[in-house]
Amino acid sequence: MPKPKLLVLHGMGAHSAEQIKQTVIDAANSALHRYKRFESVQFENEVSVVGIGYDDIFDQERKRLVKNNQTVSDYLKTNKKIDKGFLSKIVKLESDIGADSFLNTHALDVIFYLTLKGEEVRLRVVKEIADAWANRRNEDMHIMGHSLGTAVLHDTMYKAYTGGIDGHKLNCVTHKFNSLWMIANVSNLTYELSPFGIKFDPFKSKVRPSFADDGCVEEFYNFWHTLDPFTLFHRFAPKNDGSWLPESIYDELYKPKEISTIGGSLNPHDLTEFISNPYVSYRFLKRIMPADVFDPTLEEVNKADAKHKNLDSEYKKIAKHIKGIKKIDDIEAFVIAVKEFEEYVEKLKGSL
Repeated sequence: MPKPKLLVLHGMGAHSAEQIKQTVIDAANSALHRYKRFESVQFENEVSVVGIGYDDIFDQERKRLVKNNQTVSDYLKTNKKIDKGFLSKIVKLESDIGADSFLNTHALDVIFYLTLKGEEVRLRVVKEIADAWANRRNEDMHIMGHSLGTAVLHDTMYKAYTGGIDGHKLNCVTHKFNSLWMIANVSNLTYELSPFGIKFDPFKSKVRPSFADDGCVEEFYNFWHTLDPFTLFHRFAPKNDGSWLPESIYDELYKPKEISTIGGSLNPHDLTEFISNPYVSYRFLKRIMPADVFDPTLEEVNKADAKHKNLDSEYKKIAKHIKGIKKIDDIEAFVIAVKEFEEYVEKLKGSL
């Protein structure tokens, strides 16, 4: 019987297809091996994990900026379509944090994606997705995005399942994924902060669960963390009021969850932190792995969950820091809030 296939897109920062693949495998195995009966089972032997990387596209531009001794704002001025208000925010951002490494990696990834490199990234991703479907041999198909990868994934699927991207078009019947996993979902944040006014509205999209041909996935798992600054504002969390999904299928096909505990990484935005969380890990392993391989009893689940370390005192410290973030309504506020948060988490780790 063919192994289920899981496609995974990474978030901000220096990543590769192989790295994000290994991150998911390691996190899944760590969660799986909390179950005594499955200590010898390897996730990668039961599920074919395919990483999809696009950071090399951004990295080429980063290197070009350095080579030409060019600022981000000067680079963006080459495109007259970019909103002048957005440009002024980038200029101020450069003034506020200068040549900080965070600006040149994490923040620049978001800026590149929202401006000049978005379509190139989406073309890369849709080719990978189309190849996975072309090579399908009746196996279950699942797909996951983390952080910026959720926006890239949503926007790519939005276009692929409507008009297509450069000839790559997918069909909601033929190419319906068994499940979609959005971890630390920023699809609505990037939609609302986009300087181009791009209309990839996640609330009005075929990237939703459905039994019919108006949605491209069977089930939609959407997880965010209470303390994650990326999802504090402009969160994608549709209500059960009939505006996104019919109320009759909302509870059956849409699986949202706000996570409110913190583990060893101390980073509520970290992908490993999410997959390791007991609420997520059980559902992830149960949905992705073959049913005859991962079949724990309720007692086994409870025993496995008890092995997960919950750092309550650190949770309270992070919660206090988060209260200082009043709003994020533009790219400058977003970058500064996330930068300060990551610095705080690293300092907190050092104090343990």
